[in-house]
Amino acid sequence: MKSSYTSVNQHLTIHVEENDKELILKWSGKSTSLYPSEFLNPIFNEALAANKKIIMNFNDLSFVTSSTITPILKLLDSIKNGSLQIELQYDSSVDWQNLTFSALGVFTECDRIHIKGL
Repeated sequence: MKSSYTSVNQHLTIHVEENDKELILKWSGKSTSLYPSEFLNPIFNEALAANKKIIMNFNDLSFVTSSTITPILKLLDSIKNGSLQIELQYDSSVDWQNLTFSALGVFTECDRIHIKGL
């Protein structure tokens, strides 16, 4: 089964694609909300409920506030304590993405969490 949908909040778009094995969340635009959890948590909860490998691609994300990182950290913590797998993909040629996502490398001690600069 393959399905997809797009969620938009202000300047942030997350396109979700689901196939038999994975749930792919492609982020684009800017995450400027001071309270991004209100938008992100329902998407993350659906991703966890799908019980598939989650791939989050941030390559087309041009800006993120620090408050956006908190729900991502909580998601990583849930996966660390659970049985699902996640892969975060980012553009390693973009300085802020490289700094932000390489700092999340502490979570890669868990073999179900992968963070990749592309």
